[in-house]
Amino acid sequence: MVMLSRFRVIVPLLVLVAACSGDIGVDPEFAGRKPTVRVDTLQLADITTLKLPMYTGAINLETGFIGVRFGAAGSYNDVVFGQTDAVHLMRPRSATSVVMDSIKDGTQVFLELYKESVTGDTVAAQTFNLVEITRNWRGNSWTADSSISANLGATLATFNWTYEDTLRIAMPAEWRDRYKVWSYTADSLNPPQIHGFALVASGNSKIVNIRSEAVKLVFRNTKKVTGTDRDTMIERSTLMRTWATSWAGAAAVIPPNILMADNTFNHLISFDIEATAEVMGSRNLLHAELVWFEDTATLSAGLPSGHKRAHSNYLDIYQLAEKDLTYDLHTVTPSIRATYARGDASFRANLTAVINNQLRANTQDQVRYYLGFKSNIALSSLSKGNDGTIYRTLLNGPNAGARRPILVIKTVIPDA
Repeated sequence: MVMLSRFRVIVPLLVLVAACSGDIGVDPEFAGRKPTVRVDTLQLADITTLKLPMYTGAINLETGFIGVRFGAAGSYNDVVFGQTDAVHLMRPRSATSVVMDSIKDGTQVFLELYKESVTGDTVAAQTFNLVEITRNWRGNSWTADSSISANLGATLATFNWTYEDTLRIAMPAEWRDRYKVWSYTADSLNPPQIHGFALVASGNSKIVNIRSEAVKLVFRNTKKVTGTDRDTMIERSTLMRTWATSWAGAAAVIPPNILMADNTFNHLISFDIEATAEVMGSRNLLHAELVWFEDTATLSAGLPSGHKRAHSNYLDIYQLAEKDLTYDLHTVTPSIRATYARGDASFRANLTAVINNQLRANTQDQVRYYLGFKSNIALSSLSKGNDGTIYRTLLNGPNAGARRPILVIKTVIPDA
């Protein structure tokens, strides 16, 4: 429901069309009159929040992968958003015949990780344990609030991640041998169990955003170069079969009348707009702009030197029916994208076409609007999914005075 505020501005239409040239069609309603533009500010109401954790995993098929391309691992306590913990899960593909033939007693095996970005301390090291997973799990159905903690076994390796874009972690020889046997028998009825491993943070300095689709196992053998005393290294690799990320933590206390939005859909904002002529004042809007202001007072809390908190230039808006909401939010491209305006710290979206279509159809679609982040990448690239970075912000609610969420509409009216 949208409530019409008392704020109204009348502007002569001449000011808006003075730069236009050529023939312009005139509605018969305005024939012989001097039309003007009326500006109304409508206050959003019926604003609710909900928790709808997004799918965070993928499965890598021979024909391509299904799911997200990125993941995260680490731990960080943000002065505004509180504690956040991310555990990244991975399960490798079984080795191809070429790779299996190359695995010998002296073969070294590495897990190769790729950093996309960092949230938190960009300088300090973050310690990770690579822990074996003891039970089966499904990456393509994994959600942000799923937990693997009850199914963790032995630690395979411990390492620090500081600033490196690429990191190689040595795998134990015992795991290498089990992996080879598993690859030989993966299609049998009772194969040895390789359920993958999890990156679990020890410490609290940063969260590393990982390019999951590129993570691989590297198998290295050394052999003598014929006729020389020199050694040469031969490497083969295999990608992950499936991956996912679990998110947890303790959110900071949010001030009253402030709403959080994030890109895990753990904080999703929902609202409604009653697009009727009675509410809008016309069946043909000249312009309609949705404006959501950030809570700059709370967000101004500074980060320590060398720490990083990502800020998105976009806020995604979905028009969806409540039926199948979980599925739709993860599969559809946002209907509208609000762009960040640094001047007044607001996200602004042009809803002119959306609302005019509803007005002209004279129907109220059974849909609501949902605010959240999918990524900070171009809208044309959204089919690639979330880009792995944590995006969060605080938005003012309906009782924030001049910085409350509003819909600004412009309509053309004839002079009385």
